[in-house]
Amino acid sequence: MADFSGKELYKILWLPGETSVIYRMKDDAAVDVTSAVFNTLQIYIDLEKWKRDYSEAYHQWLENDVNDIYDLNNIINKRVLDAIKKHNDLPSNTHLFFFWFDVDRTFEKEGFQWSESPISGHPLIELGKEYHFSSRLISIEDGLVFPSDK
Repeated sequence: MADFSGKELYKILWLPGETSVIYRMKDDAAVDVTSAVFNTLQIYIDLEKWKRDYSEAYHQWLENDVNDIYDLNNIINKRVLDAIKKHNDLPSNTHLFFFWFDVDRTFEKEGFQWSESPISGHPLIELGKEYHFSSRLISIEDGLVFPSDK
């Protein structure tokens, strides 16, 4: 397992009805929007605008079966991934961000488990049971976090 001593890991995740889009990966707790953690990422992306855009894309998926939220090359996802990469590449960071991603479980075979990054194809890193199951598999190079059923 990678050494994250001295680092706090956070995921970016939009959820309907939630005000926060940043969650601690260890306990899945939402980070208050007034927290300094928000400011560290706001340098690279307007999170409020991203939330609005993602919400619109989510509703397009629900109402019109438009699958942009499941396309990592879509501008909505690329914007947040680019911001995460810029932030995480700074050597002085005490927190790292990852974009939470999953397949549309409606159509996936039961028991689907992530094992490699859909961007690089490299094996994912298992963070271990001290992290919430929904944030246990990561791709450091791609800035992605995935759920694990283990």
